[in-house]
Amino acid sequence: RRPLLELEPNTAGAPLFSLALSPARPLVLAAGSGDGRIFFYDLAASKVHPVKVTRSSEATGAAAGAGAEEDRGHGGHSSSKGGPVYAVQFNPKLPTYLATSLGDSVRIWELGPQLAESPPGELQAFLDA
Repeated sequence: RRPLLELEPNTAGAPLFSLALSPARPLVLAAGSGDGRIFFYDLAASKVHPVKVTRSSEATGAAAGAGAEEDRGHGGHSSSKGGPVYAVQFNPKLPTYLATSLGDSVRIWELGPQLAESPPGELQAFLDA
């Protein structure tokens, strides 16, 4: 068997520690890396490049969504602490939220509608391409 697709984010040699598939968008996934970045892929937009790359060390406060100039997480403090992203998980009940584990802390990220809302026929259009 052969993989259908292989994605290789530019992690500058750091390993990928985690991957999560969106429960709301069948073509959206997020990957956490050892260099502290989160790579967001929307395979409907690009089968090669991430649509968004966010650093785990970004200060908390604003929403993280595709097309935003800066992505920031929501949290109980405004630490700029970063580090490897050991786990990523979409919220199955509220798919606009993604949780990341940074070892000794958890951050909750709010995704924009571009990554959370599935247009009609998205998966079929991807499979037909």
